[in-house]
Amino acid sequence: DESPIPQARPRTPLAPSDPVRIGVIGTGGMGTGHVQAFARMARTEPANVRIEALCDLCQPRMEAAKKIVVTAQGGDVATYGRHRDLLARTDLHGVLIASPEHSHARLAEDAIKAGKDVYLEKPMTLTLKEALRLRDVVAKNPGVVFCVGTQFVMTPSYVAAEQLIKDGAIGKPVWSQTSYCRNSKD
Repeated sequence: DESPIPQARPRTPLAPSDPVRIGVIGTGGMGTGHVQAFARMARTEPANVRIEALCDLCQPRMEAAKKIVVTAQGGDVATYGRHRDLLARTDLHGVLIASPEHSHARLAEDAIKAGKDVYLEKPMTLTLKEALRLRDVVAKNPGVVFCVGTQFVMTPSYVAAEQLIKDGAIGKPVWSQTSYCRNSKD
């Protein structure tokens, strides 16, 4: 994309007593997993976060996610078939993007332009060109919080392994192998 880097709209003000209001774009497996995590937080922790809007092209998945949100939070939650309609809301502070991977770059840029903080599921983008553009968009909008979902690197086993390496407890690492497989029947 060679178009000019967009400037974010002003962010929605957030008073200390206000809940953080978010929208979820993409209610497939990963998006619904996040919705379930927010539902657990709503039941067990005093988290001051509310899912106010959901967006997906797949109506049955979106309705299933909506039931989870309504059960956990009470009240209603708005649903949208177009992400731009969700992003047009001026009451949302941020969005969680868990859409199909080919749309990550476009949705993240649109969300930043709309003045929303962004949690973007991995992969950040599909191509290096998209990644470099999104990096520039984030850099030109320093008031927007942007995070790519690499939560696995923060699990206790990864943190413990990092500490063991830093402490020299396992000697000098010379080789490592990990694997993770998605979209494979094997």
